[in-house]
Amino acid sequence: MKYDDGINTLSDETRSQLDLHDEQFTSVDPERAVSNLRVLVTTHSSSGETWASLDDPRCDLLAEPYDSDGFYLAVHAPEPGDVDGLSEIEIGRWEADNPDKEYGKHTSATGSPVVACVLPAAPEADAITHLLKSVDEEPMLIAQWAETPVETALVGTTMVVTKRYDS
Repeated sequence: MKYDDGINTLSDETRSQLDLHDEQFTSVDPERAVSNLRVLVTTHSSSGETWASLDDPRCDLLAEPYDSDGFYLAVHAPEPGDVDGLSEIEIGRWEADNPDKEYGKHTSATGSPVVACVLPAAPEADAITHLLKSVDEEPMLIAQWAETPVETALVGTTMVVTKRYDS
């Protein structure tokens, strides 16, 4: 993949991981993978003041607003070679690794998915940017989305919850 675009969105480690993925592509995979990555990079670049991270070998976009009570929003692009090739929006929550310490008190934590929206088609950058800006403006919206039942759209979006991890 060429990345000589002047954008410092991806770290050297992430770029190295992407280079390793290149070796696994079929003839169709590179176009789809580049398209999926372009959506995430475009979203990240246009998210303005919204804090979001795109620095993961899987090329996930992660938003975790400060005042969201430990909830986060993740956008997962399909990995090269995925059979279904579907994107997914995940609402999850950080849980302290040490049960004796409260999350956020300078302790390590592990993210656990709460709900997922498997998308029937690759999302447009504008739709993902809307999600990021919504949670930036109202951080506890993520907690509200985490309560969404299966087959119901996340409030203010057209993205429908397809799976709950607590049921």
